[in-house]
Amino acid sequence: MRFVYGLFIFCCFSVQFVFAQVSTIKKDSSIDVNFQLTGFAADDEEQAANADSAIKTISDSENIIEFTNPWKFNQQDDSAFSRTDYNDSTWSIINDTVRDNSNYSTITWYRMHFTADSAVLNVPLGFYLRQFGSASEVYLNGKFLKSYGKVGKNIEEEVAEFSMNPKPYAIVLSDTLNVIAVRYSNFHRAGAKEKGFNIGKNFHISISHLNADISEIADPSDYFPIIFFAAIFLTLAVVHLIMYSYYRQKIANLYYSLYCFGIFFTGIFVYYLLTYTDYAVITTLSKWTLVVLPLLVIPIVAMLHTIFYQRLLKIFWLLMIMYAATVVGIFFNAEKVISILTVVIFFVAIIEVLRVIIKSIRKGRDGAWIFSMIIFLAPAVGVVTGMLPDEINFAWIKLQVDGATLISTAFVLSLPLSMTIYLARDFARMGKTLKMQIAEITELSAKSIEQEKEKKQILENQNVQLEHKVNERTKEVLQQKEVIEQKNNEITESLLYAKRIQSAILPDMKLIYKTLEQSFILYLPKDIVSGDFYSFSQKDNRVIIAAADCTGHGVAGAFMSMIGTSLLNQIINEKGITEPSQILEKLNEGIVNALKQRESESNDGMDISLCTIDLDKNKLKFSGANRPLWLLRNNEMMVYKPNKFPIGGLQVYHTEAFTQHEIYLLKGDAIYIFSDGFSDQFGGEKGKKLMTKKFKDELLQIQHLNMKEQENYLLGLFNKWKGNFEQVDDILIIGIKVT
Repeated sequence: MRFVYGLFIFCCFSVQFVFAQVSTIKKDSSIDVNFQLTGFAADDEEQAANADSAIKTISDSENIIEFTNPWKFNQQDDSAFSRTDYNDSTWSIINDTVRDNSNYSTITWYRMHFTADSAVLNVPLGFYLRQFGSASEVYLNGKFLKSYGKVGKNIEEEVAEFSMNPKPYAIVLSDTLNVIAVRYSNFHRAGAKEKGFNIGKNFHISISHLNADISEIADPSDYFPIIFFAAIFLTLAVVHLIMYSYYRQKIANLYYSLYCFGIFFTGIFVYYLLTYTDYAVITTLSKWTLVVLPLLVIPIVAMLHTIFYQRLLKIFWLLMIMYAATVVGIFFNAEKVISILTVVIFFVAIIEVLRVIIKSIRKGRDGAWIFSMIIFLAPAVGVVTGMLPDEINFAWIKLQVDGATLISTAFVLSLPLSMTIYLARDFARMGKTLKMQIAEITELSAKSIEQEKEKKQILENQNVQLEHKVNERTKEVLQQKEVIEQKNNEITESLLYAKRIQSAILPDMKLIYKTLEQSFILYLPKDIVSGDFYSFSQKDNRVIIAAADCTGHGVAGAFMSMIGTSLLNQIINEKGITEPSQILEKLNEGIVNALKQRESESNDGMDISLCTIDLDKNKLKFSGANRPLWLLRNNEMMVYKPNKFPIGGLQVYHTEAFTQHEIYLLKGDAIYIFSDGFSDQFGGEKGKKLMTKKFKDELLQIQHLNMKEQENYLLGLFNKWKGNFEQVDDILIIGIKVT
């Protein structure tokens, strides 16, 4: 993780906090804070010492008192250790002016004797203590000076503090011989070191002139470069995000906006690192900075892919997978894995950026020379500044030439400058293209107007001719309409006459209801005439009743029904046959002979349910051709199946006899014979068939009603189900209740 934070610090400090020094760090000071990627560094202590030496350089550059005596430490906790006259001769010695890099499992005390020059006595001095995730109580000459955090016996009691850039604490030295005692705990810092985050030694003490320090702290311009730097990139991020929201086709604006957001959040982290002392805030920001850091490189890869390839290459999706893994790792505290992934993301992304730019330049792709500034601008600035003197005098103005600052600034600004030039050129091209298109549209509009005038003149001439032709055609259509209406009237009159003939042939319902008081016949032809018909005959004490469904409906069905009615009258009334199976056999033979179906290919025929009821014996005999008989007794339905072949039609040569069922009736039994028109009707909310199952269920629910009420109920059910749908077939239902 040290390497990752080093990379982060490099990005943020690469322009030396953009334009100048930051905060209380002097112009001649240098920062070389060491971070470690655990598992890659061979010697943790050596790297920590290197980082500490850099921070010590800062301290020494500010320190007006030379600490020549070593630190002494004791891993016990006693308030007497703070006294000036305490004998610490038996304590362990650290041969360094700063504390060591060890982790402790208990509170530890440190003492150091130092000599102050008489020139700094009785003058206001500034006391500094830098620490990184630990807590200290400082005592000067036996008196409590200041707490940095809260020293605790464990990590729960300890309140850690992080202060890279602390504020001075005012002190006055009245004697040349002095003693500093520090009560110290570092449980939080130990946890950070285990995760790979380590900055130098545990704490650093320095003393400087207070008035000079206050003057520097009071100057708000110290942090202005960081704030200004972050504000610029925040503005760029918002502007390009707005541009993308209004013009989605230019997705490069979105990727550039994400890059600028990454720079902005990085700058915010640097600001908090230098100004905040709350260790919890610093560690949280450090943790989430790992999520922000890839935004410095991944959006650049996406932007270059989009510009030069018009698509995202596989390497980008590999980077996104690794980035997603880092985000997930944040929630599982997998800092070591995240550190490795972040380093790999930076390495792969930078290589890919260089590859895309170099390849685009070699192939001469449009705009490649603009993005070459990312590679060549910083070296070019370095060559130019190398040829310039350290100071340039111009019109009584002295300009200092700081090569490092200029090169760093050129490196950081190369991408924004490249993107700005590319977008400016892109907008300029778009403007020229739009201007040319407007000119072309104007020219085409003029031509179109002229052509429309010509068309209008032609149409005006044609309208006169068309109007004359339309009048002639209208006259012909009206004449044809009159002929058609006359023919329709004739056909309708013929059908109405045929209906009267069919009605005359059908049995009189009054006669049926007189014999069978508890019965109904629901008869609904689809057209004026019907292909369904019912038959009724009475021979002594026996009643023969049938429900037939002829092939087709309308005129064709009506002719078949008239033939069927005539044949049944002959078979029953003239020949005296009353057995249902024999009646159907004779009916089948009669249809075949009447339509000469043995000599022709006629398929016309009928389905029929026929039953004979012996009123004295309450005995019923039933035979059917494709149509069943339903018997409802005690709210249970018994189905008597018919033979699976029709009367006539395809069964010309069938040899199988019709099956006859004998049923002894009980009082309250209900008998139903019917055609298939009722159950085949389309309707309901979904426009589906009513179906046989629903027909059965409805009959079971209305057994408490008399037969006339059942007829009305079924008629209402049919009309409600049909709704606005067309009736699909003739409907015939005959119901009889035994009394």
